Amino acid sequence: MINLDPTTKSSSRTLKDDVHKTDRDIIKLNAVNRRTFLKLTGMMAGAFAVTGGAGRMIGAADAACASGTVTGTVDPSCIPKFVNQLVLPPAFIIGKDGLVDVSASAFKQQILPLKDENGNSTGFGPTTVLAFSGKVKGQSSDDDMIFQSTPGPMFDVIRGVTTKITWINNMTTAQFLPVDPTIHFANPNNIPMPTPPFEPFPPGYPDAQAPIPLTPHRHGGEQSSIFDGRSEAWFTHNGLTGPEFVSNTFTFLNDQEPAAFFYHDHSLGMTRLNVYAGLSGYFLIRDPGSEVEPLLPSGDFELPLIIQDRSFFEKDCSGENGLALPVVGDLPDVHPYWVPEFFGDTIMVNGLVWPNKDVDRGQYRLRLLNFCCDRFVTLTFTKETDDIPFVQIGCDGGFLKSAVTLTTISLGPTERADILIDFSSFEPGTKIVMTNSALTPFSGGTPPDENTSLVMQFTVKDAKGFSPKTLPELLNPTLAGPEFPTLPEPVKTRFLTLTEAVDANDNTLGYFLNGSIWDAPITELPKIGTTEDWTFVNLTDDTHPMHVHLVQFQLVKRQDFYADTYNTDWLKLNSSGLTDGALPFKPDYVPKELDPGPYLIAGTETGPEPGEVGWKDTIKAYPNKVTTIRIRFAQLNGEPYPFDATEGPGYVWHCHILEHEDNEMMRPYKVVKDDP
Repeated sequence: MINLDPTTKSSSRTLKDDVHKTDRDIIKLNAVNRRTFLKLTGMMAGAFAVTGGAGRMIGAADAACASGTVTGTVDPSCIPKFVNQLVLPPAFIIGKDGLVDVSASAFKQQILPLKDENGNSTGFGPTTVLAFSGKVKGQSSDDDMIFQSTPGPMFDVIRGVTTKITWINNMTTAQFLPVDPTIHFANPNNIPMPTPPFEPFPPGYPDAQAPIPLTPHRHGGEQSSIFDGRSEAWFTHNGLTGPEFVSNTFTFLNDQEPAAFFYHDHSLGMTRLNVYAGLSGYFLIRDPGSEVEPLLPSGDFELPLIIQDRSFFEKDCSGENGLALPVVGDLPDVHPYWVPEFFGDTIMVNGLVWPNKDVDRGQYRLRLLNFCCDRFVTLTFTKETDDIPFVQIGCDGGFLKSAVTLTTISLGPTERADILIDFSSFEPGTKIVMTNSALTPFSGGTPPDENTSLVMQFTVKDAKGFSPKTLPELLNPTLAGPEFPTLPEPVKTRFLTLTEAVDANDNTLGYFLNGSIWDAPITELPKIGTTEDWTFVNLTDDTHPMHVHLVQFQLVKRQDFYADTYNTDWLKLNSSGLTDGALPFKPDYVPKELDPGPYLIAGTETGPEPGEVGWKDTIKAYPNKVTTIRIRFAQLNGEPYPFDATEGPGYVWHCHILEHEDNEMMRPYKVVKDDP
């Protein structure tokens, strides 16, 4: 059993910033009028996707319904498809000196369609979410307004122009999804780790449910670790802060290459809950000096699309269709609520389930982001039975080296793709569907059903749209050169294992990097300005989307290896650090690395896929493969960062399957000035 005591990892010091004058009173749980939660009963097998067969789910529900009015989740087959009309998130207004205030609070949003294709009422109500808000432009220049939604308003900023964001936590209610206090979490109230038998949820552990911590992180951003949203830098609405908190005002210099980044909550052990509840949004950086940008569709012809999956509770007595998640873990005597993976049974794009977008007869630029908590997506554009080609021009960290024509693309959680698709050859009225064929889990799982195989629809209209322009052969000058990767040879290679702890019946207890827990000694201490190869040795059955904060990197290669033999030898090498003969390692143990070279299978090496020949911040590490990435701890052009990356608490690297990240598959690293 994993025994991680979170009581040492919180702080009761008070946030001094004046921006928290609103709703500062400490929550009195037995007096608060908040949403309660109901157990689902009578659930049919297969009605929702929960790894390991966990069969009870919860969602926001009115206390008046506690008698059992709500009995299950919405059948996704009964939700009209392509009736919701796609909404594009408006951009924040950036004030004088780059100042922006962004608030997070509970909010009711209409995610499910109100009417069906015939205009009849569906009966679906709104959904309570946690959402970001801020000032955006209204219909006229004199009509600024506060806009709140999930995903939140978009940052649309100019390269080299500093943005200073004050994040305001106005989440004064309890988290309506189950906080599992047996995994290492933010723990603002310093509650001790409970022991079996555990309380059922609801109510769970009220002092774990509130107050809700907030830790904003800009994914893919080059920023000081003080402003990186490290998981223990959280703060609450009533002034409690985590041990690594410095400030809730973040300074982003925005000096890096133009690309589609995004922001989301990163609170320790609660990221999956706060993100599933709604705390995310796009962050675009543009370069007016780019030679490529003027050749691309813009304005109405540029569509930022955030793809997520969700499940919904049946309507409760207050008229809501709440978000639903498992309430019983796969191993409820170890982790009462946590499950290794969860897959929602609907697909949501920009906060609406299965939307339609009317498009003109021309080219569009789609900025795709997969921000499902756990689900990979394999996307295809289909007209009846024909697959429509598209052109990929960018990935996570900006433009690819060269454009590539594809008919399908796979994105792990948090991977992005910048693509061009041309609707000019289609007759008005033509309907093109973005479909998904990725397995769940992605490696060795099951195909999507008739619901989760659909993402959104494009309906071609009469008007003439953007005419495609000829793009240069080299899209990204930072990738110039005949070979890829273009980064210099590494001064150091690290061998990093991706591992899983299981019980005697092969049930998952947790996931680990190098077999270590979050609090183990930091072992990754790269020197500023140097180049390293990080080799992920995947000893699990899952594909892990591995993400490294601060940097953009290049994929070197993948290669099959004898995983079982390697695992045996690696555990033997580190046997003195095992806890009762099993993972995780003892908290103070520093694991020894094992070079996978002798275990590689000859003839199986592969280089980057066409859409990976660019700068990445998240990479798929497939099971039974060794994946090597090359990182230079500097700007993409090799120049030093315009800030001190060695100051502050440091950065992290982790799997971006959020259920994995939240249960120990995240480790700190620190950039240093001199060789350690």
